[in-house]
Amino acid sequence: MTALRRVPPSLDAVLRDVAFDHLWRSSSVLALVLDAQGVVIDANARAEALFDGPVVGRRGVDLVGVAGAAARSTLAHLGTRGGAVETVRLTFRDLGGATLVLGEADAGELARVERDLAAMHADLQNLTREVVRKNRALARLGELKSRFVGMAAHDLRKPTGVILGYVDLVLDGAGAALSDDQRRLLGAIRSSCSFMARVIDDFLDLAVIEAGQLTLHLAPSDPGSVVRAGARRAEEHARRADVTVSLDLEPGTARRLDASKIEQVAMNLVGNAIEHSPPGGRVVVASRLEGAAFTLTVSDEGPGIDPDDLARLFRPFERGAHGGVARVGSFGLGLSISKMIIDAHGGSLDAASGAHGGTVFVVRLPGAGERIA
Repeated sequence: MTALRRVPPSLDAVLRDVAFDHLWRSSSVLALVLDAQGVVIDANARAEALFDGPVVGRRGVDLVGVAGAAARSTLAHLGTRGGAVETVRLTFRDLGGATLVLGEADAGELARVERDLAAMHADLQNLTREVVRKNRALARLGELKSRFVGMAAHDLRKPTGVILGYVDLVLDGAGAALSDDQRRLLGAIRSSCSFMARVIDDFLDLAVIEAGQLTLHLAPSDPGSVVRAGARRAEEHARRADVTVSLDLEPGTARRLDASKIEQVAMNLVGNAIEHSPPGGRVVVASRLEGAAFTLTVSDEGPGIDPDDLARLFRPFERGAHGGVARVGSFGLGLSISKMIIDAHGGSLDAASGAHGGTVFVVRLPGAGERIA
């Protein structure tokens, strides 16, 4: 080995020992010693920290990706313990029967990586600003949409109510003067107007909820009685569809809730079940107490729900996810509004296909101080 310059011969060996000890214990330079078969027989602290698992006993080519005989100096990309890739310049020194492998960070490669990272960071910042800008634009569009829907629905409600009033006036006042065809046509007009009135109410409810203005008027109420009232509001719907609605409601305990909103949910769920039941079918509305929680189930005998559709069932304007026998078109708002109302009460609304076909909707309302996960 070449003697150290300007160092007295008496200190040369000592300085070499100190330098070697630094290399082996605390240097940032990777150092491996390979035997004649290329197996690691010794490694410094840097190598032990860099690679995953024990280093001694492993093949050098498995660690650094190249054999000593293949090159005296080469650039290597090493897989590290943390999963990252580190680029080093490898140098191979023949020790006579063994090989010393030294690896240190390549300045040129590090500079390139730093430039690439800086460019990626700049691109990421630009993309982030663009996403923020688009999100603001979408929020603004959503606000305008909700405002427009609310205004349009409000303007449609009055003429629809006027038409319904005149139809009822003719039906009630004309008596036997109307022929069967006239009564049938007036009934069809009334049915269509009633449907439009429900759609308008749904649009108004959705506009209020999306604007964050849903207000619950909480008061102690028996949820079973509230559900019964909601189900009765769908009786005429069931009669026209030739569907039987059966009530199995256990007496409940009063809890704080918005009775009109829960009644609306019950009417929506029962009406939805009627729409997707075949003529002659049966809808079962049942309730029970599970501890302090109130549970309502509404089941029908329709075709059920495709599992792929369950995730989007409660999204606004989703249609056709619940079977294919519905007799009247809808805008897919009733279930979405119902879920928002139940969520606001701290409860849950879920759906699943029944064990023997059909669909089951399950509402859970918490007891005092509870919240359904």
